[in-house]
Amino acid sequence: MPRPFENCRKNTQSRLPKSTSRPRTPSETISWLVPIFLYRTKLQEEHESHCRMTLQDYEPTGETPVRSEPDVPSKGMIECLRAMPMETLLEDFRENHPYESSKESKPTLIPRSPLAQRN
Repeated sequence: MPRPFENCRKNTQSRLPKSTSRPRTPSETISWLVPIFLYRTKLQEEHESHCRMTLQDYEPTGETPVRSEPDVPSKGMIECLRAMPMETLLEDFRENHPYESSKESKPTLIPRSPLAQRN
């Protein structure tokens, strides 16, 4: 989607009058005001088209939203989710994973030849 006013920003300097001094004759005044008027008109058109694109999806239904109750967990549910103390977790882990069983070497299924000594 093109950014609004993108084209206006690029050519701002070329559209606005170069001289900052006040015009002296009516023709200078007109030539000084025309670019400003055109620039302002272009901004207004782009603003309207942007608003039209942005707001076109809004369709009021005229219905009041239905009130819904928030889903708040009960105190029991919160207690179930709370973690056990660290000491209890360590005891359970040590009961299920004894230290000696992890030290036992498991025999490999693929027989290997002994390592050759190198000198």
